Amino acid sequence: MELSLKRVLEASSRKNRAIRDAVRDSLSAISPEKIDPDSVPSGDSVFLPFKLACDSKHAKLVAIALDCIHQLVCARILTGQSPADPDLYPPTSESPKYLMIDVIVNTINSCANIQDDLVHLQV
Repeated sequence: MELSLKRVLEASSRKNRAIRDAVRDSLSAISPEKIDPDSVPSGDSVFLPFKLACDSKHAKLVAIALDCIHQLVCARILTGQSPADPDLYPPTSESPKYLMIDVIVNTINSCANIQDDLVHLQV
């Protein structure tokens, strides 16, 4: 998870301040000093940088974010089972049970409009 976050940080430019700040916050949240040994942090709790990268519509950054999301889902780190924070991820429907999987799927689907071969390959 740390490597994926660092890849997004390296690909984001200085003008992508929100992405860079979100990555730094996520990296500090998963740092070994702050992790309780009895509970491993969920990938769902650090999804925000990947969503912001996808929302940026910058093809290179979106492709990296989609690749990281894919790897985290395959490794079962990003499960989407936790409830979505309505402040960070406002619901797109009136569903009373809004999970992170809804946010993840909507984020990936929103990237389909980007006209870039690498992004289309990742979607």
